[in-house]
Amino acid sequence: QSRMDDMLEDQYAIQSEFDDNLYDMWAEALNLLQGLIVISDEAAQGYLKRSDKYSENDITQNLLVRLHAKANQISKEILSLIRHGFADGAQARWRSLHELAVVCSFIAQHGDSVAERYIQHESVEIYKAAKQYNQYYTKLGAEKIDDSEMALIEKEYQELVDKYGKSYGSDYGWSATTLKLPRPTFRDIEASVKLDHIRPYYK
Repeated sequence: QSRMDDMLEDQYAIQSEFDDNLYDMWAEALNLLQGLIVISDEAAQGYLKRSDKYSENDITQNLLVRLHAKANQISKEILSLIRHGFADGAQARWRSLHELAVVCSFIAQHGDSVAERYIQHESVEIYKAAKQYNQYYTKLGAEKIDDSEMALIEKEYQELVDKYGKSYGSDYGWSATTLKLPRPTFRDIEASVKLDHIRPYYK
């Protein structure tokens, strides 16, 4: 235990020195990013307090507020990764942030019908994940999702596909009707909200 404690103490000291050197070099940029995140947090909190502007019964508005909170969380993860020198990890999370920005822009442009489809599409993702899980549960050393639960998951999935059409079952099926595409991709959504110029950074 003593050797472990000494080893960890050395590692903490090395990491701390690395973090200090990184901050000395990039302090201005890191502080600007943190400042932007704080402003974004405070703006959201201020918006929610203005009851004349915000209503929980507004599907689009409520969804965008929740996605905004998720974006802020991702931004904090990015900042933490950058501060500790994990540039590739930060880049991966920044890709997620761009994806969220594209989704938010699309929902904001098209309103409640798309917002509702987006929210309900979680059931499609659950169905696909459950099918994949049951395919590999033995190798995972886990228990199978029982047939009755799987039947309920599949029933909810099928009801949504019957309601919105076959395209709804695809990965970005919640955008299919609006884009008039049978199997829309993220790139289609990105182009429709004119954020495709960021793709070189995204790639």
